[in-house]
Amino acid sequence: MEMSELSDSMKQKIRAEYEGYGGSPDKPLQTNYFLNIMIVIAVLAILTSLLGN
Repeated sequence: MEMSELSDSMKQKIRAEYEGYGGSPDKPLQTNYFLNIMIVIAVLAILTSLLGN
């Protein structure tokens, strides 16, 4: 399967979304928000299962 280049309009949309999450063109995001959310949900699930009995 061949990888195709992104169109200019798609690149602009991705940049706008990236900047909306707090990114800038010069540096990467400081933290991975999705990973942090998954960790919080996992901790809550574990606590619920331990305290739910």
